[in-house]
Amino acid sequence: ARRATLWALAAVAVVFSVLSWGPVAKFDGDRTDVPMPFDLLGHLPVVNAALPARLALVVAPVIGLLLAYTLDQLRDAPARHRSTEVAWSLGFVVALLPLLPTPLLTDEREPIPRFITAGTWRDYVSPGGVLTPVPTAVDIYPDGQRWQAYALAHRQGEFRIPAGFFLGPGGPDGRGRIGPVPRPFSALMDQAARTGVVPIVTDGTLREVRADLAYWRVEAVVLPDEVHGAKFEVDEDAVRRTATALLGEPQRVDDVWLWRIPPA
Repeated sequence: ARRATLWALAAVAVVFSVLSWGPVAKFDGDRTDVPMPFDLLGHLPVVNAALPARLALVVAPVIGLLLAYTLDQLRDAPARHRSTEVAWSLGFVVALLPLLPTPLLTDEREPIPRFITAGTWRDYVSPGGVLTPVPTAVDIYPDGQRWQAYALAHRQGEFRIPAGFFLGPGGPDGRGRIGPVPRPFSALMDQAARTGVVPIVTDGTLREVRADLAYWRVEAVVLPDEVHGAKFEVDEDAVRRTATALLGEPQRVDDVWLWRIPPA
């Protein structure tokens, strides 16, 4: 039974290691034309949206299990093999000691605004209507998705948001990208959040922004006092001044700045 388990673990490790190499082989960081097994599966639904490199994460617990089996085998070794047991044990200590203590890297996220937790948003957004935070929700600005999840989990109802964190088409290399292709409104907000610079607003800019909000059917634009940036600090003041230049003066509602968007 132990031998069968070890063979099964080895097979899992090999399969997922090979799949993690992606659709074509790479050498020294350069892609080659040599196809890999993932190329046979990469066209199937669900699999075609997977990131091959993440399949290597399956291998880590397999290695942990193999190490645990090895220690268990050493524990049951006959007395005449004590020297081997000691050598293996010292090897484990030397290999694993640098990992202790392993710090847990954490980052405290900004609290969800009272505007959401108290359900105030329902006074400004129709059931199933569209609310957008600024900057608009993508992988580096996850607040909007957290707000949605809170509202759904606490049975407040639901609102929709533009964009979000997902894998979609339209990447610069003709392949995929994270989130949708940016529209002018989201690009302007992202620029202000990253650089702290309020862009120059022209009549053409205003027309593009109104077209974006109409395209998304946005009813309310919301800026909290603190925006969570997954990779950098967000300049909330620059975002507020940019939104004001584009949408007019905001209302202060609970703990957020709110711009109401009239129907197109």
